[in-house]
Amino acid sequence: EWDRNRIVAGGLLVLLAVAAYAPAFQAGWVIDDDNYITENELLRDASGLKRIWTEPSASPQYYPLVYTGFWIQYQLWGGEAQGYHLFNIFLHVINAILVWALLHRLKVKGAFCIAVIFAVHPVHVESVAWITELKNLLSTMFYLLSMKAFLRFCLPDNGFRETHRENSSQYFLSLIFFMFSLLSKTVTCTLPVILLLLTWWKKNKIEWVDVKRILPFLVLAVVPTFHTAWLEANKYGAFGTEWDFTFVERLLIASRAICFYVGKLLLPMNLTFSYARFNIDASSWWQYIFMVVVFAAFFYLWLMRRKIGKGPLVGAVFFIITISPALGLINFFTMLYSFVADHYQYTASIGLISLFTVGMIKLVASRTNDPTVIKAVFAMIFVICGTLTWQQCKIYKSPVTLYDDIIEKNPRSWFAYNNRGVYFEKNGDLEQAIKYYSKAIDIKSYAQLHENRGNVYLKLKEYRWAIADYDIAIELKPNVAGVYNNRGNVYLNLKEYELALKDFRKALFLKPHLTQSLLNIGIIYGYKKEDQKALEFFGKAIECSENYSLIYYYRSRVYKDQGKFELALKDAKKAVSLGYAVPNDYMKDLEQK
Repeated sequence: EWDRNRIVAGGLLVLLAVAAYAPAFQAGWVIDDDNYITENELLRDASGLKRIWTEPSASPQYYPLVYTGFWIQYQLWGGEAQGYHLFNIFLHVINAILVWALLHRLKVKGAFCIAVIFAVHPVHVESVAWITELKNLLSTMFYLLSMKAFLRFCLPDNGFRETHRENSSQYFLSLIFFMFSLLSKTVTCTLPVILLLLTWWKKNKIEWVDVKRILPFLVLAVVPTFHTAWLEANKYGAFGTEWDFTFVERLLIASRAICFYVGKLLLPMNLTFSYARFNIDASSWWQYIFMVVVFAAFFYLWLMRRKIGKGPLVGAVFFIITISPALGLINFFTMLYSFVADHYQYTASIGLISLFTVGMIKLVASRTNDPTVIKAVFAMIFVICGTLTWQQCKIYKSPVTLYDDIIEKNPRSWFAYNNRGVYFEKNGDLEQAIKYYSKAIDIKSYAQLHENRGNVYLKLKEYRWAIADYDIAIELKPNVAGVYNNRGNVYLNLKEYELALKDFRKALFLKPHLTQSLLNIGIIYGYKKEDQKALEFFGKAIECSENYSLIYYYRSRVYKDQGKFELALKDAKKAVSLGYAVPNDYMKDLEQK
């Protein structure tokens, strides 16, 4: 099937993609890469690999194939970002080749051009140059492989199969690949509907046998999809006023997002990591224009399906269905910052790129019969897209370049200012961290922002400023255990023990196994010479975190005050073995006694 011309064409596709993404080889670690890779203890040894699969709550999201991919890569190149970038680019190229193969099987005109545009389109830079989005690339690869196997099963070269008995191994392979895609990212749960859409396209009807083929796919999708929705609400907090929209408002968000994505695919300018959040107002008449445009476009494609073919309608419906989990119709956490992001349309864009490319081919062909002109037009498109992709990759060089780009293109992005603050705080520049947290708060008074700035004030020993920020954070979001614990730390430093105890107890009420609060209560009781209560809370803290060195050090001090020097020395040595720098004078004193 792959003759010399196709091999040459495939080589050209790979060359164009690698050239366009060349700057990504030098990109670094950016947002979330720490949680997923550089600070992820699960990647260190075989026990972590086991937990990736057996403990759904061990990793930020239960995408075990993604974390297995990170685990393998960590064994290969550790903390060197270049290896991870190379792997992401490799997967993206594979996906582009799969797009080509699938569209060729579906007999879509210009399949190669579509695949190249997919490979070099700048809207995909966020999915490729951002290491964390391995989940996008991996899930799409398995999604496309599942679709390819399904089409081999029921769409041989001579037409759509009427029976599923022939070539059944391809059907089961399709199911396996679909399961792998769900274990990489559950946004691919829309595949069963897409398979029905392709069936309708090629058969011009859907029969009961077609539905029965799809039922196992639907069954596979149910549990992972609902688990992800539950995580968004219960683990990441995707609920509350920021996500409280009526059905009409959600339709306004979805239709505006669709128009936004179409615009970025057609004119990929001013792409950035975090776009401004739409201001949704159901009482504003002009916001309904987006909804009217979307429905009108689909109505037109439906009416014209006999004249221009069903392909354009299928491409548009493919896009809508595939991107539907990210249109705001259901809650997801990042709606807090923006309703849209480039990486949301990575897989879905195949539909619109196909629609636009076929349309362009027909438009150019209607004006000239010279194939050289058509090749020249698309060569120009490839060069423009590749150049824009080259430029876009550069913003992923570091967190600073990424956040600077967001601030330049979206000056009201409190998200970018906050993350710049986090970056400076981690790197010890606390004054700069305060500056950027304050800029974020000037744009939006949000609980997490006040908590972040309060934490820096605590480090700077600006205790009254820290209390002021914690008070606001608690007023805005009163059920976050960590804020009470941190405010308790301030009171502890001010030796206002009763206020500190009140906050630590509140933190434990909200999160009963919060080690830091258990430790702090033990410390306070130690200061108050209530040794038995202190030892009780130190014991509970050790039950929660047996390798937390500070607990052993402070328990050692209580034992020392009680004259139990052997126990005190044992705990002090344990603290040292866990990495705590116990004062030399303290150790010598214990050894002498």
